[in-house]
Order: sequence, then C-alpha cells, then structure tokens
Amino acid sequence: MGIRNQKSAKSITIIAALLISTALSAQVNTESMRRSTEKAFSGEINLSCDITSGNSQLISYGIAPAFAWQKTSHHLFMLNNYQQVKSGDNSIINKGFSHVRYNLSLSPKLVLELFSQVEYNRAQLLDHRFLLGAGARIPFDGENFSQAIGFTPMWEYENADTLGIYRIIRLSSYWSMRWHGENLRISNTLYAQPDAIRPRDYRLLAEGKITVKWTKQLSFSTSWRFRFDSEPLKDLNKEDFELKNGLEYQF
Repeated sequence: MGIRNQKSAKSITIIAALLISTALSAQVNTESMRRSTEKAFSGEINLSCDITSGNSQLISYGIAPAFAWQKTSHHLFMLNNYQQVKSGDNSIINKGFSHVRYNLSLSPKLVLELFSQVEYNRAQLLDHRFLLGAGARIPFDGENFSQAIGFTPMWEYENADTLGIYRIIRLSSYWSMRWHGENLRISNTLYAQPDAIRPRDYRLLAEGKITVKWTKQLSFSTSWRFRFDSEPLKDLNKEDFELKNGLEYQF
C-alpha cells in the first residue's frame, strides 16, 4: 500500500471513530428511556469496543448504562456514559457524564421535573460541568405517538481547564416527540438554552434516535446530535454534529 493510501486509511479510521462517539451536551436527552412498560425497574446497556492495528493504531471503547424506575406517579432516570478513543499515545476523545432525573406526575397533563448532571470533555477543554435544574413538563400522550414541552431552568457550574470557572443560570426549554411501533421506536428532542442574564449567550440542541428491535432484548440503534453554542470556549467551533450506531441490550 502506498504512503497516500496509508494516510487515507488512517484518516478514514479516525473519522469513523469520531462519528460513532457518544454525544454530550449541556443537558442529556432522556426521551428514549420513557417507554411504556409494566416493569417497575428497566434499563439498557450499550457496550462498544473497536481495535485497529497495522498501518494505523486505534482503540475505541465505551460503556453507556441507563436505568429507569417507576411507580404510580413517580419516575426516576439515571443515564451514564464513558467514551475514549485513542490513536497511538494520543487521546482523540475522552469524555463522560452521569445524569439523574426525577419526574412527579401531578396529573396526565402536568409533570414536575428535577435533575442533576456532572460531565467532563477533554476535547472541549472542559474539566467538569455540574448542572442542577427543575421545572415543569406538559405531555400530550397518544397510543403510539406522544409529544411534550418543558421549561426547566438550570444552574450551571463550569470549570473550563485553564480558562476559569463559570456560573450561569440558563432558561432551558424543550420540545420532544416519541413514536413507537411493534419493532421500531423514534424519538427526537429540541432544546433552547439562553443565559438568563445575557440572552445572546445561548445554546441550541437537537437530538434524535431510531431503534430497530431484533429480539425481545437486543436492538440496533442510530442516534444523532447537533449542537450550536453562540459563545463557545476559546477557539472551539460553534457547531457540533455527531452520529452513532450501536447495539443495545434492554432489560
């Protein structure tokens, strides 16, 4: 193989690793965990590992467990994710998060939400970020199709590497939709998150997921995420787009 082909193969391998990486955002999408089930406890685990050797050395691995508990009007979610991609001694991706959300249904048309999240992302110069928020969710549920709008203001504490510490209150609001058939599920969520004091500092997020069931517990999924930050850290780009394909084990 020529030098040009070797470089092309290595570039394609690194790009593929970036495309399958799991998304992080200022708030995590929990819509895929809102499934109609008679179980009090349910969850899913996504494990990934990819090793390439020869002309290029690339190792990618990650784990993403998610759990849900529900009883009458109470619903609790917990989502976790850790992802690392390395090329030789260089770490291309190193990030993770843990998100907990509690819902209390006051009526079929009004749900109170409380959530907390901690995350880090080396590629985005983020040592750690902590979120704490609360608000209301208004669902519109149907037999196979449902929508919801929510308003969940949140306090954000951000330690950005050598750039300093930031404390912000964001007026987060969202619209979500879910559709499910016998062997297919689709979910999508749109977020708008302006700074409460400086509205010109805002984030727009769009996240979606398509899941195709293979067996009772094993599914194939494709998820995507677009993120726009009007005032990103340092010299980072304002836009991010990520795509991920994976296998899911549900219980």
